[in-house]
Amino acid sequence: SIDDVIKRASTKNRTYRNMTCPGLEFDCEVFSLAFHPRDSLLASGLVSGAIHLHSYSTMKPRELWHSLHHAESCRALTFSDDGDHLWSASTDKSIIVTDTVSGSSVRQLKEAHSSSLYSILMVDHKLVATGDDGGCIKLWDTRSYKAVMEFNENEDFISELLTDKTGKTLLATSGDGTLSVFNLRHHKLDVRSDNQEVELLSAALVKNGSKVVCGCGDGVLHIWSWCEWGDISDRFPGHPSSIDACISVTDSLLCTGCLDGVVRLVEIQPNKIYRVLGEHQEPVEQLRLSHDGQLIASCSHDATVKFWDITDLGSSDGGKAKGKKRCKKTSQEMKGKRLKQPQNPDFFSDL
Repeated sequence: SIDDVIKRASTKNRTYRNMTCPGLEFDCEVFSLAFHPRDSLLASGLVSGAIHLHSYSTMKPRELWHSLHHAESCRALTFSDDGDHLWSASTDKSIIVTDTVSGSSVRQLKEAHSSSLYSILMVDHKLVATGDDGGCIKLWDTRSYKAVMEFNENEDFISELLTDKTGKTLLATSGDGTLSVFNLRHHKLDVRSDNQEVELLSAALVKNGSKVVCGCGDGVLHIWSWCEWGDISDRFPGHPSSIDACISVTDSLLCTGCLDGVVRLVEIQPNKIYRVLGEHQEPVEQLRLSHDGQLIASCSHDATVKFWDITDLGSSDGGKAKGKKRCKKTSQEMKGKRLKQPQNPDFFSDL
């Protein structure tokens, strides 16, 4: 419970320390991050299109390789469930699959979308979801590298993609101000929320998957109850500016990254700013949680990646919903853009 978390943590106003290993510095903005699902590896995607892979298992992060497969910005990254491949999405409209060990390109999907790509999600070991600037979402078969589903329900960029624990429901937040809910089993849109009249920029699942929290362009967190998709059930206006990134850390805690560069821990219901982890000099672009739930990585327009030690908070639920009850179909569709695996030796231990 959140009470147990608070008891384990130190004083209320304490700021968590940056981890002993230093952060990463690049020569241009960092747009995307992905932790390896099993080993101490972090991939970073840059505005230049370059992708860098670092090992952070030692006191000083060590670069293992970097690639220049994309011609334009690398906006989104995700590892395959087994960690063998890294999928990347770019403003050049391409998706590239890279071998984690060598850094060589395994497959290049040129013109994967008709608009620049914005988001990517590994749904399960068979499916990858991608969203673009035009509001299009595609589902890709990881074996054939073919698009097997396509949705064109949104009018603006797809800012975030989430799935429940079963992988049967896909959630998409958009710059058009709506949250869309897709049934992947039946290949169709289930429902869209009321238009919130503000860009939805980020999203996370909390409260055992019963709540969906979205970060908005006006600094407010909008909260939906699962299966009640029409309008929000709660809102928390606790941030001073746009919430461009958020991830679930525990069942009741989010980590948010804001336009003001500050990385915060936020408690949900009761809603309050729980603690400040630290800050960047410029806006936070993305946040990611390590496979063991002990580190958060943040990237920023200040061309850095920082690591935040959250071991005092215990393990995370990984952002997946568990044991959700079945919901009734809504009679109205709203109108409205924008694994657990055994521990293996480090990929590069013999280098």
